[in-house]
Amino acid sequence: DVGAESLEEASSWGIEPGTPAVFDAPLTRMHHDDRWFGKGVDNRAGVLCVLEAARALAASRPNCQVDLVITVEEEIGLRGAEVAARRVQPDVVLAIDTVPAGGTPELKPDELPWVIGQGPLLKVRETRGLSTHGPLRQLVREAAEENQIPYQLIVDTAGITDGTAAQQASGDVAAMVLGLARRYSHSAVEVVDLRDVEAVLALSIASIHKLQSRDQLRRIG
Repeated sequence: DVGAESLEEASSWGIEPGTPAVFDAPLTRMHHDDRWFGKGVDNRAGVLCVLEAARALAASRPNCQVDLVITVEEEIGLRGAEVAARRVQPDVVLAIDTVPAGGTPELKPDELPWVIGQGPLLKVRETRGLSTHGPLRQLVREAAEENQIPYQLIVDTAGITDGTAAQQASGDVAAMVLGLARRYSHSAVEVVDLRDVEAVLALSIASIHKLQSRDQLRRIG
């Protein structure tokens, strides 16, 4: 609704059939200082983690080659991740994505038992596709515990991420999803907790630094 009183008035403003409309939903801090809402949190929050990881890893220089990839078209077939995985041919993939979370009145606690503000979501498996490699999952959990990063271990029976595409496209790659809990999926008011964003960033960096040698990668792969 643009507030026009007639079709003629709307037309005089340049509005006609086919004119695009978008939500006016700037990123906004909520009453709780760590929680923000806005459009495109899925997956701008993940992109933020990747960009900040790039800065941190450039300074700290891990003992393995790190390829940082930001993909497109995840929602319509995981296309970007598949192309990237075939080109990079990684040994290990850590996919960062937001994941629908519970904690709202319309959801029963057993429907989505993970919530925002309680740390990264470590996926054991996704609804169709990714099954996290056991040794890699253990490595990431150890990194979390060594750095006192809280986490939530989950089995996602509804969602799928670029981690699945990477695993399927690259053959024997060890893949895992580091999830960011979010509320109100695919709306103009997706909610994320900045403590989770910071924790996913810290955990991704710590996990990469635990990958010390090619021999270790072969044991995981």
